[in-house]
Amino acid sequence: MRRDAGKGTGTWRGSRPWALRPREVCSREVRSRGVRSRGVRSRGVRSRDDQERGAVTAELAVALPVVVLVLVVVLTLAAAAGAQMRSADAARAAARAAAIGEDDATVRATALRVAGDDATVGVVRGDPWVEVRVTTPVVGGWLSSSPLRASGEAVAWVEP
Repeated sequence: MRRDAGKGTGTWRGSRPWALRPREVCSREVRSRGVRSRGVRSRGVRSRDDQERGAVTAELAVALPVVVLVLVVVLTLAAAAGAQMRSADAARAAARAAAIGEDDATVRATALRVAGDDATVGVVRGDPWVEVRVTTPVVGGWLSSSPLRASGEAVAWVEP
């Protein structure tokens, strides 16, 4: 960029006429347009920027805990859905094992292998049917007043 020599206006020629201009030229142009620059303030008048100073920080301070709470709730619901599917799968596998004539210890071991060691397994044998109920705790269930548990049950006809 080079200075326009013949006119004495103090403007610059080039691709970016606003870059690298002398301060006195800029302030003179601002005064002639009636626009205040950011650095110059009149007494008693607060600019809009001053009134909104810190607004983003305040909004973030309010919004961030809400976002974290929503994230925790969503993750807890996902964990509950996973625990419920695991319980249902374990109950189906245990009911199949009981239907083919396995003893209760093997049925419980099958359910615990699928659902995990912290699951509780109940087996009820009827005359032609067997019912298996599996209950597992939900990880992250500390949000509720009582521990969250997911359960699944399956009924199968006992083969002769």
